[in-house]
Amino acid sequence: MRPLLSLIVLLMCLSNAAVRAEGWPWAKLSYAHYAENEPIQELLQQFAAAINTPVVVSDKVQGVVNGRFEKAPARDFIDRLAKLHSLLWYYDGQVLYVYGASEVETDLIHLQDVSSQRLIKTLTNLGVLDRRYTLRAIPGEGIVMVSGPPRYTQLVQEVADILRSGQQGKPKTGDAFVVQVFELKHAWADDRSMVIGGQRIAVPGVASSLQAILGRRISEPTVNAIAPRTLPKLKGQGLAQGRYGPTEITPSQEANREVASVRSEESRVNSETAGYIIANERLNAVIVHDRQSKMSLYQELIDSLDQPRSQVEIEVSIIDVSTDRLNEMGFEWQINGRNGSFTNADLSQGALPRSPNELSFVVGDGANFSTLLTNPQDLFLSRIRALSEDGDASVLSQPTILTLDNIEAVLDHSTTFFVRLVGDREVDLFPVSVGSVVRVTPHIVKGDLSDKIHLNINIEDGQQTGQAVDDIPAVSKSIITTEALVNDNGSLLVGGYYFNQDSSTRSKIPVLGDIPLLGRLFRTDGSQLQKRARLFLISPRIVGSDTAEIKYNQRLESLINKYLSTAPELNTP
Repeated sequence: MRPLLSLIVLLMCLSNAAVRAEGWPWAKLSYAHYAENEPIQELLQQFAAAINTPVVVSDKVQGVVNGRFEKAPARDFIDRLAKLHSLLWYYDGQVLYVYGASEVETDLIHLQDVSSQRLIKTLTNLGVLDRRYTLRAIPGEGIVMVSGPPRYTQLVQEVADILRSGQQGKPKTGDAFVVQVFELKHAWADDRSMVIGGQRIAVPGVASSLQAILGRRISEPTVNAIAPRTLPKLKGQGLAQGRYGPTEITPSQEANREVASVRSEESRVNSETAGYIIANERLNAVIVHDRQSKMSLYQELIDSLDQPRSQVEIEVSIIDVSTDRLNEMGFEWQINGRNGSFTNADLSQGALPRSPNELSFVVGDGANFSTLLTNPQDLFLSRIRALSEDGDASVLSQPTILTLDNIEAVLDHSTTFFVRLVGDREVDLFPVSVGSVVRVTPHIVKGDLSDKIHLNINIEDGQQTGQAVDDIPAVSKSIITTEALVNDNGSLLVGGYYFNQDSSTRSKIPVLGDIPLLGRLFRTDGSQLQKRARLFLISPRIVGSDTAEIKYNQRLESLINKYLSTAPELNTP
């Protein structure tokens, strides 16, 4: 911001200097005026219009003017008017400023390493100095007193600030510009685009982070497109969405490109004096062009940003259970054993597992529940497999994915079909996906005794209803969004959505039921409508770490040993 302000002030002052070198363009223009109870502000506006110069009049300039002003140079007219009505005026080369006499300002300027002679010489060369007003300097003390209209004192202060900043920014002797390459081991040098929560988000790399920390770059403005009121038009846009075809450049994206182009030009100008930071994607390195004395600062910042991140293994089990057996399991979940314990709890009361192997079962309205498990997930899955033998439960999918800390993992178990859309001389295919999509973002929370994993979960579960509207199949979708704090090697059970499932059954007499035609006499076919619930069992585990109980025991033993080593000895009789 300061370089931009300095540039503006210098350009203004240079323009001012050029004008003063040739004399004010309006100073010798002739002007005459007759006033009778005329407000002084209106008179000044008419005067400025006559000499074709913008004017800024302070609110404290009040009163009326009476009398005849004979034809005279405009400079003489404004001087006479200021003397009669106690006014102060200052012309900066562009605008005429008029103030009341009570608005005079007096400022003391500390020049630090800048000499007063240099300040006065610079003010004179730029045409800012006005001999009508006071500018006194104390030689050897670095103090200057300026007195005059607010605009005049402001300009003097800004020129002094520019000289001070330029003096402070001077490089030390032998501190030349150098180029150094910092290769990264763990972090990305360039920006990355990631899909989080179904939306594409730009994640800044180390180069962008350094630019933001050191103030080398202003955040890029983003132009957001207005959401359309209707579905997109045809012409292939159905396939253009997602991964099924090329994406058309929207007006907002084109605007962002133009903004980025303008910003890159500004960065190029600033880099000539302040250095620059760029990312090399091929080497995954940050290239810095700056003073040699600053390279140690860059090295320290890059080492702080280039840190290894832990990995988290996430296992998701998608389970369907008959609601009849689910209710039975709700009462059976009060068992204790070496694999863990199950205890009913109320989430509204902030119930949490009391030991590393305890499960908290939470039941809400409509049998919606979210359950924390630590280790007994194996026992739970064994129970599900036992139910699957009777057809009362089934494990639809059990994928496992490895992700980094704070990086979203997506497990997509869905089917996509294409709906044909017909328009006026246009045909398009629109993709429709149904199934289960689980998005999990883990965040490792370090603890004194054991680590926990904070999970940000978004679950979308959909299926075809069997109905159709205009020959287009209808799809039902359920969405669950939640957060939970789970122990390492623990589990989170989420569920509660019911759906109906048609199943066909056949009972027959062995051998006789398989005889063509006559076999119908020895077998019975039927259908059954069963109400089922879908459950999601999410089990995170920090890769490379011990189990939660081992870490718990190790840290507890460490604390006990530390306490015993520092505790005072007891003297027994």
